[in-house]
Amino acid sequence: MKNTKTGTKSKPRAKARGKKKIIVKANPQAISKSKKTKKAAIAKGSPKDTNLIIWALDPFSAEGPVWDKLVETVTTLSLQGSLPIQPVYVLSPSNFNFTGDFSGAWVEKFEPKVRAAFAGVLEKLKMKSLQAPEILINKKPSLDLNVRKLLAYSEKRRAEVVVMNSHARRGLSRFFVGSFAETALMMTKTPLLLVNPDSHAISAFKKVLFPTDFTVASRRVFKTAINFCKKHGSQLIIYHKLPDPIEPMIQTGVYMAGGGWVSIQNYKEKESEAREMESRAWVEQAAKEGVEAKFYIEEKSGFITDSINQYISQHGVDMVAVGSKSGPLSSVLIGSVARQMVRESSCPVWVVHSK
Repeated sequence: MKNTKTGTKSKPRAKARGKKKIIVKANPQAISKSKKTKKAAIAKGSPKDTNLIIWALDPFSAEGPVWDKLVETVTTLSLQGSLPIQPVYVLSPSNFNFTGDFSGAWVEKFEPKVRAAFAGVLEKLKMKSLQAPEILINKKPSLDLNVRKLLAYSEKRRAEVVVMNSHARRGLSRFFVGSFAETALMMTKTPLLLVNPDSHAISAFKKVLFPTDFTVASRRVFKTAINFCKKHGSQLIIYHKLPDPIEPMIQTGVYMAGGGWVSIQNYKEKESEAREMESRAWVEQAAKEGVEAKFYIEEKSGFITDSINQYISQHGVDMVAVGSKSGPLSSVLIGSVARQMVRESSCPVWVVHSK
C-alpha cells in the first residue's frame, strides 16, 4: 500500500512493509538571489500604498510569549522593516466589558488612554517602517462591527495583508480572542496572517506549505502563494492529501463501473498517479515564476489537519498558506481546513480569500 509521495530530494529511508519508495524530483529552477530591497523612508501612507501590512495591534496585550512571536512574525514579514506597517486598533465598548453604547464623552475618555498605550508599545518596538497608529471608533458593543471596521479600513488602504494573533492571553482588551479571528476569516477579502499561542518563532519564511485540492479556486490562491514566496525567497511545498474513499464511495456506488466493482486499491493507484501529475505541473508553474518548489502527496488515512500539522513539525515549515471563502455560508468551508489550522498550527497561517 502506498503511503506518501513527494517531489523533493530527501534523506534515504529504510524500507518498510506496505510503503512505496519516495518519488524524487529535482527542483526545476533555482531562485534568483538578486533582490532589490526597498530602503526608502516610509511616511504616512496613502490609500495607494503598496505592500502595506496592517497590524491589528492591541496595545493593552503587548507582552508575553505570544506577543514576542507576533512581533518577530511582523518583523520578518516586513523584510526587516523595509515594508510599511500600519498599526490599527478598534476602540469599542466590548473592549472594556462595557455593555452600552459609547457616547462622545466615553470616546474622549478612552481614546487618550489607547494613544498613551500605543506610545509606550511603539517606543519599545523601534521598527523603522511603523506608521502612526490608526484608532478606529465603533460606538456599538459588537464584535462583528469591530471586525467590519478593521476589514473595511484594510480594503480602503488596499493592504496586502492583515496580521493578528488568534488569542489574547490577558489584558484589558478582549479584542483578539479567538472568535474575532474566526469572524474575520468569514468576512475578509484581504489576506490574513494569523499567529496563535502555539506558533513557533519565525525569523525567516524559508518553507511555505500550500495545502491544495487542485480546484480552480485553489489555483487562484496558489498564485498569491507564489508571489509571497518570490518576495521572501521561500521554498514552496505543494501539499495534497488523498481522501480515504472507502465509506463515502461505497455508499454512493462510485466503484460501480463497466458493470462491476472497481477495487479500492486500483482506484487509489489511479487517483494517486493523477494527483502526482497535477502536482508536477504546479511545481513547474512555480519554477517558471522563479520560485523553488516541490510537492508532497499524503496517502495515509486520517484527518487532513492532523496530517498537515505532522508535516509542519517534521519538516520545519515556517508558514502555511490556505484558501477560504467569505460570506454567510462559508463557515463549513473554512472549518474544514483554515479555521482548524488557525487554532492548531504550530506556525503562522496565511489565509487568502479565494474569490
